[in-house]
Amino acid sequence: MGFPSEKLGALFLFSLLLISIVAADFSLSSLNVFINVNLDGSANVEEKLDLLINGTQSRDLYDTTRAAYSDLATWKDRTQLSEMRHHITRANADITNLRIVPQAVERCNSFLGVCHGVVVLDYVVPAGVNG
Repeated sequence: MGFPSEKLGALFLFSLLLISIVAADFSLSSLNVFINVNLDGSANVEEKLDLLINGTQSRDLYDTTRAAYSDLATWKDRTQLSEMRHHITRANADITNLRIVPQAVERCNSFLGVCHGVVVLDYVVPAGVNG
């Protein structure tokens, strides 16, 4: 009699795990920051945020946002990711020419309902003034 209840318990735990995975719409898989310092002291910065997109609704939201919005505030609000920001603070340096370049969704697993998407933040940090 114990065997079926063990199976039922394992199935229940698996269901809870699956529900918790589906409930998280977006998660950050990796973050890469590339900084190219120019001869004049300015820098070109490119940040690549690799996102895990869970579920069809999240993928649709990503695609809609990709097609219509190019501002950081909207991306941060829709993904609810605290790391959806530029990682050079404006308290230490100016940031100019900020571009948000979301890439097409890729590497989807239809069985798990998970896809990967990359959002690229591209900006310039002007040379500082010595005084």
